[in-house]
Amino acid sequence: MREGKFAIYFGKEYTSGINKDGKIILRSTELKDINNGFELCEPFKFRNSKKDIVCIKYVNRSEVEEYYKLKTKAVYQGHEFTVVDEKDEMISIVAMTGDYRVWLSLGMESIDRGVYQKWIKKGDAEIKIIKEAL
Repeated sequence: MREGKFAIYFGKEYTSGINKDGKIILRSTELKDINNGFELCEPFKFRNSKKDIVCIKYVNRSEVEEYYKLKTKAVYQGHEFTVVDEKDEMISIVAMTGDYRVWLSLGMESIDRGVYQKWIKKGDAEIKIIKEAL
């Protein structure tokens, strides 16, 4: 599932964030981005990325075409939930607000105080990607 902050820089999407100085951090999985001013870094995994981040670049907000946050939601049995994990054809949905009796009736389990979770088949829900400008 696509989740987190992203930036469009010269027409390409990168996972991103903001450092303490207010600069946007662009993370790349492609060594060829060094030709675009990215700096080589020690390879590391970032969130659910299948590839390692191999170079990064710090830019001003004005240098990116777009900066946004993506959230994955699932509409399951008439209720909207946050998607927090994915494995094969299954997704984990979570509720932290609302009527706990409804969550229990849907077969959700309490995994922490006020937090209900359930693994469901992707096909059993409508998946929505929410894009929020930052």
